[in-house]
Amino acid sequence: MFLNERAIPVTLQQIITVRSRLQSYHPKQLKLEKSEMKRWAGYHGERTVDKYLRRFAADRFTIVPDLNLVEQEGFQIDTFLYNQCFGLILEIKNILGTVYFDKYSNQMIRIWKGEKDGFSNPILQAQMHKMHLKNWLTKRKFTQIPIEWLVVFSNPATILETTPGNEQIFQSVIHANLLQEKINELEEKYTSTEINKHTSKKLNKLLLEENIPYLSDILQKYELTQADISTGVRCPNCNFVPMLRVSAKWHCPKCKTDSKKAHIPSIYDYLLLNHQTITNHQCRDFLHIPSRRISREVLSDLPLIGTKRGSTYQLTNLLHDSGNNFLLPKNKSWELS
Repeated sequence: MFLNERAIPVTLQQIITVRSRLQSYHPKQLKLEKSEMKRWAGYHGERTVDKYLRRFAADRFTIVPDLNLVEQEGFQIDTFLYNQCFGLILEIKNILGTVYFDKYSNQMIRIWKGEKDGFSNPILQAQMHKMHLKNWLTKRKFTQIPIEWLVVFSNPATILETTPGNEQIFQSVIHANLLQEKINELEEKYTSTEINKHTSKKLNKLLLEENIPYLSDILQKYELTQADISTGVRCPNCNFVPMLRVSAKWHCPKCKTDSKKAHIPSIYDYLLLNHQTITNHQCRDFLHIPSRRISREVLSDLPLIGTKRGSTYQLTNLLHDSGNNFLLPKNKSWELS
C-alpha cells in the first residue's frame, strides 16, 4: 500500500510560489523557470516509478513516496518501501541523454546535445540516505530490518555507461522497467521476518508523523528580498494578486472571481517563503486584511503560541497536507500529465 500520495515537492512549490509573486519582467524569472523545469522533470520521473510500483509492489510492500526525515540533519528519500523482511531506498532520476558514471572522480556526467554536465553521484546519495535512515530507525528502536538501495532511471531512453571495469554498479543502477525483477531478487534474498505486523503499524505511524518536508530559504537561495514579492491574496482562478476583501469574501478585480477561502493557500504561500510562524500583524500586512478581527478569523484554525498581543500562529502543520493547501497557478502551462 502507499502510505501517502506523492504531492508536488515542497521545493518545487516554493519556486512556483516565488515566480507567481514576482513581476513577470523580474531578472530572476529565467533562473527560477529553469530550476522549475528541472524540478518538474524529477517529479514526473518519480510519478512514473510510482506507476510501476502500483502494478507489482503495492500489495506486498508499504510504500512511502517523498520521505523527509531528520537525523542530525534533514534528508530526503525519493521513495522508501518495506515489508516485514527488508526495506528498499529508491533514488530516482529523470535525465535525458547519456549518463556516464566515472569510477575515478565519483561523478555522474550527462552528455546531451553535444554538451557535458556534471551531477552529484546518486550512488553516493543513496548510500548516504541508507546510513541516515538506519541511524533514524535505530534511535527509534527499529534496528532489525536490513536496508537496500537502488538508483532508478525513469526514462527508458537514458543510456547508462561507466568506466571499464566498473560495470558492477549496474546491479544497483537500473532503468525503471527492471525494478520488478530487482525487487523479486531481494524478496528471494530476504526471507526471514524481521518486524511483525504490530511493529509495522508503529513504523507506519511514525513515518507519517515525522515526514515533514524541509523548507529552504528560497529568497536567499535566489538572491531575492521580501520587497521583490507581491503580497496579497492570490486569485485561485487567474493568479492575480491582490484580491480585495468585499463583504466577507475575496473578490478578484481582474477576472471577477469571488471566494470565501482564497486566503488559505495564500497563508500557505507565506509559509513557503520560509516563514514558519505568523502574527496577526504579519497576516494583515501579507494578505491586505483591514482589521485584527478579520485576521484573527482567517487564522483561527491554526495552532496559537501565546495568548497576548505578541502571540504567533504555527504554520508548519500545513506541510502535512501540502497537496491540498498549495494553489497551483491556472494561468501557466503547469497541468499534470
